[in-house]
Amino acid sequence: MRNNELRYLIGSIALFLVAAVILLLLPAKDQNDAPLRSTTSDPKAYEIDETFTGPDGNRYRLRKNVETYLILGIDKTAEELKALTRTGGQTDVLLLVAVDAGNKTFSVVPINRDTITLVHTIDDDGHIFSDRFAQICLAHAATANAKANCENTIRSVSYLMSGLPIRGYLSFTLDTIADVADAVGGVDVTIPQDMTAAHPSFVEGAKVHLSGDLTEAFVRARMGLGEENNSNRLGRQQEFFQSWMTQAKKTMGNDQAAAVRFYEDNKDRIETNLTENKISGLLGNFLKYQFGGFYSIRGENAKGVTFNEFHADPSSIMEILTELFYEKV
Repeated sequence: MRNNELRYLIGSIALFLVAAVILLLLPAKDQNDAPLRSTTSDPKAYEIDETFTGPDGNRYRLRKNVETYLILGIDKTAEELKALTRTGGQTDVLLLVAVDAGNKTFSVVPINRDTITLVHTIDDDGHIFSDRFAQICLAHAATANAKANCENTIRSVSYLMSGLPIRGYLSFTLDTIADVADAVGGVDVTIPQDMTAAHPSFVEGAKVHLSGDLTEAFVRARMGLGEENNSNRLGRQQEFFQSWMTQAKKTMGNDQAAAVRFYEDNKDRIETNLTENKISGLLGNFLKYQFGGFYSIRGENAKGVTFNEFHADPSSIMEILTELFYEKV
């Protein structure tokens, strides 16, 4: 595979996935709250098993044609990460992606960054020496080693999802957000509420062309806007993504070099364990497959001693597992 072809493949899938990252936590399936508290502290409970017994007493096995990937959005820029010596930044965004070759679909499970689950303490080489129950976003903050942090996050997500095997990961730093919009020539949005605290041009009802720093301000702003939770921000992210998809189809159809430029500009901000062949195959699938939708994990928000917590409902996780990833034996 020639270098330009590889850059196009990686750039295209990275561009698509970073936009999906910005979309995270959209209100997808029913979001009714239900209480949960973790029922086990056994650190071995996350160990991968291709079959398990469900609460209904039935045995389930992994669907043979489904592969699972984890997309991570880090809350630090590449430059900020270079200055850190003991941490790799927290995950603002976690997307669990199910690629179903049998049904030719891909579906997304957004994971709340405040979800309480098993989080390991590791050294710079990724060796585990302790564990605790904490917000899942902290799994990536364990060391300054990006690879070890991504693998540590996979362990926490797998534990949360009852041992679900996760094939690979892509991680992106905060400063890719602006480039996502810029790569397609910018994105047009309508400001849904008074957001002048985030930027003077964000007047309610105004039509704004997002590019550069305006993109991050629109999709991430919350402080100073009187927002106690993520609901308004999630609505803005949804509008951004829908507008971005429309613009991306036009841009990529007329200028395939846009993906190459995006990759060249962002390759130092992307961490992945996927091979060239796997990235090529995934890109082809994303272009051909239908989007199966977002599957949100129900649960209960709570105020912890210091920070917010989200306690996932085990029955909601089981519903998602048996609908997307597992089937009855």
